[in-house]
Amino acid sequence: MLSDDYKTRCEELIESAIRYSQKNLKSFNKNVDIDYSVINTLEFNANSKLCEEKYAINIHSEVFERIYDILKVLFYKENITFYKSVSWDEEYCEEKAFKYLGLLMELSTKLIINHELGHILNGHLRYKKSLNIVNDKNECYMFMDSEKNELDPIESQVLEMDADAYAATCGIGAITYDENINNYNKITPNFIKNKSHAVILLVIASTIVFSIQGLGKKKENSNLEDLKYLPLRTRQDYYMRCILNAYKNMNLKEKLDFDIDFLREVLPNIEEYVNLYNQQVLGFHSDDYNSKNNIEELGQVYLKHCDYLDRFWTKTMRDKLLPYSYLSLFP
Repeated sequence: MLSDDYKTRCEELIESAIRYSQKNLKSFNKNVDIDYSVINTLEFNANSKLCEEKYAINIHSEVFERIYDILKVLFYKENITFYKSVSWDEEYCEEKAFKYLGLLMELSTKLIINHELGHILNGHLRYKKSLNIVNDKNECYMFMDSEKNELDPIESQVLEMDADAYAATCGIGAITYDENINNYNKITPNFIKNKSHAVILLVIASTIVFSIQGLGKKKENSNLEDLKYLPLRTRQDYYMRCILNAYKNMNLKEKLDFDIDFLREVLPNIEEYVNLYNQQVLGFHSDDYNSKNNIEELGQVYLKHCDYLDRFWTKTMRDKLLPYSYLSLFP
């Protein structure tokens, strides 16, 4: 259970994400009131809700606690290789490690928060309500556990991809903004080396989240067309492409030092830190959590399925959402 002080900090992260989204809405001369709550529970979960034209996002306390617990261990001096991957420094500095922990905590939790905001602002909840998919209280939800969402599998997959794209865009917009980088570096010199470093920080944070959700957890294969959500490795790969596309659109003058092929090579190394945490701290066997599990989710069948979903978005889903979205939708 969260202490009052820690809960306040978590609420500040949610409020910060909502304010960032509200700034985007102003350019469209729109305003959307969004309430929120932090629910004390041991379940790593979140959802967004629409009821009588009022929106809310609900983030379970376990989201904050589990991310923090893992990051706290990863930033111990004994895990200096993780520190080097994050900081791009050769020497360990406890003070900087604490500050990087805070930044990754913010980037990681905001992935989940912004994903839920994407469901609201891109019109997913209003579209779903138009299909009369509501509970007995006339409430419409989008759940992190997408099996509860009662949508056609392909539509569900596309909406989740769109919410991920929104989260990636928000993440890139914040972490690569020149003024934000300068502010970090004023407080701690050479904290964010350049924009490529900033993007890597977002990549690491998102990999922490996907790993917690079960990226390396051994599981049985499922029929792609029956799933409500993309398999996690496929989803992570798509998310990385969203990060790169968002960066390209927002930072026309400064190219990155890497591409998707580089990220595909290094992501397993980042994931493995969380897998080792699951093994050494939580007691799971190495067969249960490792970066080789579910590797088929990065095969051509899965990647081509993403291409199919992109076409479905362009030809079908985008037009369905246009009457309900508060923002301009990706083409």
